[in-house]
Amino acid sequence: GTILLVSHDRYLVDRLATQVWELGRDNRLTLFKGSYQEFLAERERRSNAAKQTAARQREEAKQQVVQVRKVDNQAKRRERTIAQMETQIQQQEALLARLAGDLQTAGRFGTADKVQRLSREYATQQYRLENLLTEWERAVTA
Repeated sequence: GTILLVSHDRYLVDRLATQVWELGRDNRLTLFKGSYQEFLAERERRSNAAKQTAARQREEAKQQVVQVRKVDNQAKRRERTIAQMETQIQQQEALLARLAGDLQTAGRFGTADKVQRLSREYATQQYRLENLLTEWERAVTA
């Protein structure tokens, strides 16, 4: 025969039961075949597995947040670098414009030594501008 035993006496349930029916908080009836101690061990195992899964999911979510922040920081750093390079390019272009004006003035009123010195300086600064533009192009397309 079958006996349906409802009791709060865990010792009695553990000694007599061959099945445990649990009515969960969500009003679902769960059937477990085995003793009460085996039922408790299985419930603990499931609880630990759920905790581990939740902890793993939290860790993965943290890693995703860290990755997003890292990408955001890299993008901000890249934008800052590009802005600094553009400022340097503008300064370099202004310097070249000033040197071009000085060369014109020196060509009319200056000495040959001064014209040669300004020409070398202009060539050096033009080379520097070309390098800055190349770096800027790499940074923008990266």
